[in-house]
Amino acid sequence: MVEVEIAGNSTMAMIDSGATADFLSSRYAREWDLPLRKKKDPYPLITADGTPIASDQGMVEYETTVDMTMLGKKVRRTFDVTNIGDSDIILGLSWLQDERPHIDWSTLTVSLVKDRCPAQARKCTGG
Repeated sequence: MVEVEIAGNSTMAMIDSGATADFLSSRYAREWDLPLRKKKDPYPLITADGTPIASDQGMVEYETTVDMTMLGKKVRRTFDVTNIGDSDIILGLSWLQDERPHIDWSTLTVSLVKDRCPAQARKCTGG
């Protein structure tokens, strides 16, 4: 888990290499009144055990684009919005491919490299 800030509010994000997209919980979007828009191409979301998500008739129909700050780096990201259980945010494969973070599993730290320059790496501890 890493701390992120969205819409001026801090929360924890789960990094999940098995998630095909970046997700933001419907609850979090409502709580902070984030702007939602209907997805051009809604899709069914299947969980890790092969079953469809329990809410929204199993479909991801909405998305939001917001500024996210993590480890001092501010980026604009689009999140698919749906019920994702207890998590507020899941950073999936698309985030991993875009940011290419360094994850040190022995210390549970995540490092982002500012402008891909190793001398300016920022770190966050997991929890």
